[in-house]
Amino acid sequence: MADVQCDGAYPVFTDPEAYMRRRAKSTPMGLLKSWTEAHALRRCLSGATNVRTVCDVPCGPGRLFPFWQRLGARVHGFDISAPMVKAAENARRENHLSGSVRSGDAFDLGRGSCPTWDVVASVRFLYYFERERRIALLRSFAAASRRYVLVQYKTAETLKGRINQIRRERKNGADGGEGGKHFCSYDQITEEVAESGLTLLKIAPIGELSDRVFVLAEKPGRRLHRDPGLHVWRDRRLIPRRMPFSSAVTAMVGAVLSMI
Repeated sequence: MADVQCDGAYPVFTDPEAYMRRRAKSTPMGLLKSWTEAHALRRCLSGATNVRTVCDVPCGPGRLFPFWQRLGARVHGFDISAPMVKAAENARRENHLSGSVRSGDAFDLGRGSCPTWDVVASVRFLYYFERERRIALLRSFAAASRRYVLVQYKTAETLKGRINQIRRERKNGADGGEGGKHFCSYDQITEEVAESGLTLLKIAPIGELSDRVFVLAEKPGRRLHRDPGLHVWRDRRLIPRRMPFSSAVTAMVGAVLSMI
């Protein structure tokens, strides 16, 4: 992509307008994708309590600022890209959001300071890195969070995810190639969250036509009053169940693509 540079395998987006054109299209399909993403975010955060402050990292040009505003939270954005910081600050002011936008490294978010935000949220970022660095990011987010960490993974457990994973592996090799996007199973996501020291609360897929899922985790020992909505997820499997038809279609598509 023309608007992204990879400095040491760290994706740095430098063109706010190109970023928004690609991810916030005003076409019917673009609006549908935005709606399904917001719906999945709401599902993922349902049951989360006392969310008054959100750290959005990397925030890009502030694409999700309106969502956090509707959530009623004070927003603090961080990005390593100077053009994105400038664009996000403009978006914050235009939307009259309380909070701030600053330059910051996602891998060094909580060093030297006390946990500051109720939720540290990172969307469209974690899957650019291999397992070791993904865990390092989760630990950085946990260090800066008072309670919740919300991230987005790519997975091959949806129909689109399986198709995209096969295409990427055929083009770039099994590891996705240098600077590639990495796919994780629900079991791998669960293991990584646990290894980072967090407690998994929920995995919320956007849908079978998306290869992304939202993951909500919590710092251990932070809950003073167990929330019934989250307690239900702890009593059942934390990962979503696949419908038999969906599983069959995904398996068939994978088998066909592997033979092409």
